[in-house]
Amino acid sequence: MIGKNGIRQIFETASEIDQTLFCTDEQLRLLHSCHLPPLAFESKILFTNLACCKPSLFFNYPKPFTRSVDASDSKQYVIESLINLKESFRYKIDQGLGEGPVRLTISELIQRWQRDDEILRVTNIHTRKTDIVEFLDPNSMCPFNLLRNGNPYVESLEMLTLMVATTGSITDSHSDDADVNNHCIVGKKLWLYWDSLEGVEAGIEDNERQSVFGQARFDMGRFLRLESAGWCLVKEGDTLFLPGNYAHKVIALEKYIGVGGFFVSFPSLLQAFSRWLSRPDLYYYKEPLYRERKGVEIADEIETSLLQSVGALGAKIGNDQSQRDWWGMSHIAHALKNWPSVSRCADKKLKRNKTFRSLHKMLASFA
Repeated sequence: MIGKNGIRQIFETASEIDQTLFCTDEQLRLLHSCHLPPLAFESKILFTNLACCKPSLFFNYPKPFTRSVDASDSKQYVIESLINLKESFRYKIDQGLGEGPVRLTISELIQRWQRDDEILRVTNIHTRKTDIVEFLDPNSMCPFNLLRNGNPYVESLEMLTLMVATTGSITDSHSDDADVNNHCIVGKKLWLYWDSLEGVEAGIEDNERQSVFGQARFDMGRFLRLESAGWCLVKEGDTLFLPGNYAHKVIALEKYIGVGGFFVSFPSLLQAFSRWLSRPDLYYYKEPLYRERKGVEIADEIETSLLQSVGALGAKIGNDQSQRDWWGMSHIAHALKNWPSVSRCADKKLKRNKTFRSLHKMLASFA
C-alpha cells in the first residue's frame, strides 16, 4: 500500500501534467482509501473480482513473452526487439498538445521514445499478423478470453495492442466495449477509473459515450464522490484487469511500453451483455476497418456468434473441474448472484430481453 506521502508525490507529479488532477489535503486523504494495491496473482482472486465487477492488479501475472526472459532483462529485450523490427508500415502517433499526429514505423517510434524532449503516445498498434508476435505472445494475456471463440468479426474485437508513451502523455477519459487488461513492460502509469454511467451522471465526461470537444471534463471532487472511484499505479511487471463498465483516465509518469487487449470471461459475461443490450446506442464497434458496418451493434454479433460459441464451449467442458477452473466457470454462480446489485444496467426491461434471458439460462446451466 502506498503511504500518504507517496500519494501526495504521485498526484503532485500528475497535476503538473494535467491540472484537473490537483488535489487538496482532504482529497489526498480520500485517495488513500480508494487505492488499488498490486497483489500476488491467483486465478481465484481475478475471477472473483470479475464476477463482482471489480478491478484487479497483480505484480507477478505471467509475462506475455514468447520465450523465457529474466525480469532484469525484459525491459532491454523488448526495446531492442522493437528497434530491430524491419516492418515498413507507418503508424499514426499522437504528439503533444498543439501538435498534429506524425506517422512513424515502430523502430522510428522507439528511437524517438528514448529521447527526453518529445511527447508521443500510441495505444493501438495491433500485434497480430506483425513481426511483434515473434517476441510478444498475443494469446498469453487472457487464455480464458471468450472473444476468441466467436466468428471472425467477434474475434477481431479481441486483440493484443502495443502501447508506447513518453513521460507526460495523457490518455483522456474513455471506456471500452469489453473488459480490458494491460501489462506494463517499461515505465509507470497512473490510472484513475470509475463506472462510466455513474460518472456521466455526475458530470464526468467519457470520450467514447459522449460528444466531447477538447479534453473530457474531469473534476477531482466529483470523481472522489463516486461510489465506483478508484486508482492505481501500474509499474514494470504489473498487470491490470479492468471490467468494461469502467471509464479511465491514464497519465504516463515515466516513459512507458506495455501491451493490452480486450476480453470477456465466463464470470464477466453477464455484465458485458447487460451493457451491450441495455445501451446499444452506446456500444458498437467503431474500428476504421469496419466502417462499412458502422451501424451494426456489437450485441447483434454476439447474439448470432458469441452466444452459440460460448454455449458449445461450456457444453464441451462439462464437469471437467480442471477446465472449469481454467475458464473461470466455477465463479459463474457468484456472478449470477451478484448481478442485480453490481450492474447499473439491471432492470426489468433488460430481464425481458430475449438475448439476455437466453444467456442467463445458459450460464445458470453451467453454474
